[in-house]
Amino acid sequence: MYNVYYRDKALCFSAGPQSGSLNLATDEIGVTKLLQKVGNNKHLTLISPDPGQHFERFCGQFALVHAAGGVVDKPSGELLLIFRNRVWDLPKGHLEQGESLAECALREVGEECGLSDLSLGREICTTRHFYRVSGGGWELKQTAWFAMTATGDTSLTPQTEEGITQVRWVAPTEAIALTSPSYQTVIRVLGKYFE
Repeated sequence: MYNVYYRDKALCFSAGPQSGSLNLATDEIGVTKLLQKVGNNKHLTLISPDPGQHFERFCGQFALVHAAGGVVDKPSGELLLIFRNRVWDLPKGHLEQGESLAECALREVGEECGLSDLSLGREICTTRHFYRVSGGGWELKQTAWFAMTATGDTSLTPQTEEGITQVRWVAPTEAIALTSPSYQTVIRVLGKYFE
């Protein structure tokens, strides 16, 4: 099974139907048509005899952007969330030339939240989501997610020039509650973090 996300929607490419999903047997891979088909549903499964090939054809329509981010905790067990674009989210950002994904994740979390003492943990997962860019085109962001721990000063400063209006430490249960109406990517990353 292969997943790609758009806002609060998940598109799944699978060899068979998935429970709780709008299931379609189709070779359609045009972005606009698929978004029309998914409509108000949160999950759309595209059934194909070769889901991997179907998924790669779909992703091939986009300009690929690499990014990295983190799920950050502190010794007390609280998790870090940012508030951007009217939803609770996790810090992440674009990979710069010459950086490793781990270096990118540490830099982006530090910049977006004002943290300087971060310890890198395990890689949690990789997600892909697509979005429209100015000028009407589409990009696919492939993000590597890492677990991190804030080891020093845990005071926070939101990077307002990136549209972040709040940065907050919350209990794990509150993190799940606050992000439940958020992007499907965030929900998936937190789910993988807690596995």
